Amino acid sequence: CAGYEKDRDPESRKAQHRKSHHKRREKILPYQKKKCLERKMEAIRVYSDGSMKCAFCPESRLYALGLDHVNGDGATQRKDGPRGCVATSLWAKKNGWPKVFRVLCHNCNWLASLLPRASPGLSCYKSADKLKEQTICHYSEGSMACPCGISDIRVLTIDHPDADGAAHRRALGVVGGSQLYRRLRQAGFPPGYRILCFSCNLATYLEQKAGSVPH
Repeated sequence: CAGYEKDRDPESRKAQHRKSHHKRREKILPYQKKKCLERKMEAIRVYSDGSMKCAFCPESRLYALGLDHVNGDGATQRKDGPRGCVATSLWAKKNGWPKVFRVLCHNCNWLASLLPRASPGLSCYKSADKLKEQTICHYSEGSMACPCGISDIRVLTIDHPDADGAAHRRALGVVGGSQLYRRLRQAGFPPGYRILCFSCNLATYLEQKAGSVPH
């Protein structure tokens, strides 16, 4: 059997695997989702020393937490290494849980990434900052904060309550950020959006997609 598989054309093996996977997709997906969640939970538990919380704030929702590269070299490591929390979790376990990661929520992760390249006084960002402030102010009804209480505008963003943000951005031909804010302003800030911080945005989306909240 080993010799037969070795001599087979790689493309035919891939085609057969895709065909078999498609037939068993409904049975495989729930198992794969469960295993991915278990791998992520294990990594979060290890790198948070059992607290299952962000290293910088009290955030403890699993879907709002992720692994952060302590040395800030995540982009470099992802070029030749694992990408995504689940793949990174599996890599970390296979390599004996190296001390190169920490647990951060998505808000703290983003803010930590801004610190090394923070350059106040860059005039080219003033118009974009003003546009974002107008958009956040309108859809937060002047509170300039996420319902969870986070008011740092750097981690506030537009959320689609119906979880159709990707389809909406494709329809508009934008990638998000200033492009989306500009389109919303041009349309007179239409209803159907809300303001959430990064952590609440992603956690809410993933919880809706999973259909339940992990504990």
